[in-house]
Amino acid sequence: MKTLLTTLFTAALLVFAGGVFAQGGGAGHGRHHPGGPPGLQAFEHFRHALRKVDLSDQQKTDIKAVMQDLKKDMQPLMQDMHANHEKLRTLVTAATYDEHAVAAVAKKEGDLATKRIILSSEAMSRMLGYLTDEQRAKLEQMRAERMERWQERRKDKQPPAEAAG
Repeated sequence: MKTLLTTLFTAALLVFAGGVFAQGGGAGHGRHHPGGPPGLQAFEHFRHALRKVDLSDQQKTDIKAVMQDLKKDMQPLMQDMHANHEKLRTLVTAATYDEHAVAAVAKKEGDLATKRIILSSEAMSRMLGYLTDEQRAKLEQMRAERMERWQERRKDKQPPAEAAG
């Protein structure tokens, strides 16, 4: 039963995510933070932060090449993700529910997410390799400040604790 609930929950999330991407909302449309597929938000923050560290012309060229390689490598992966979301949508709306087929789609989604994370983290590592120690320190400071702001916003959204008594 737990497996069925987990599978259904995963399926619902994938259908929702697929709907967002199918409507063109996967690139940050109408959202506060940089978008893209889940898991790539850290990469988007990184790209945005790179604009603030005074890159030399050579660094800009090198980093642009890494970004172009990543885009080329991600394109077939994104196509596979879209096809996987379509397959899941078909399975979820079928007259009879096939848990094994949904589980296979969910496993493939996990495999695709793993590939996405590996590709983006490898690209980030390559780009960091082009930075000076000072630029890396500035990026780390910006990351720490962003996390502090995020925690403050999160704390502000927490409901007040009820008084015991």
